[in-house]
Amino acid sequence: MYEIKLDGSVGKYRTPTYVAHAIDDGSIRKDYSGINIPVLALFAVPRSMMEQWQESPPKDEEERIDSARLYEIEMEFIHRWESTLKHADPVARVVELPGAHHYMFQNEEPDVLREIRTFLRTLH
Repeated sequence: MYEIKLDGSVGKYRTPTYVAHAIDDGSIRKDYSGINIPVLALFAVPRSMMEQWQESPPKDEEERIDSARLYEIEMEFIHRWESTLKHADPVARVVELPGAHHYMFQNEEPDVLREIRTFLRTLH
């Protein structure tokens, strides 16, 4: 988070450093091999580039290339996390929610509840 100056410009960074460290620690490859319960993993993924560009077209070719590359990088990270989980637990239910917000349980509540109900029906 950043401070907002009276003129509306962005001020100094105000998020405590321990937050960035916790995020970095959370990005380290996890060992999920010890999981021995059913797993439902919901992933917020960006909407396709075509959808994003329909809403907010790139201003030029350079921005189009940059935004496409950013999308590719984001999806590479997400697919790596999904793959790591599926490798450790091949029956884990992995669901991607395109365009979902970080707080998907609030902003995509109907989708989240649908996936939870679907997952619960598979349990014996």
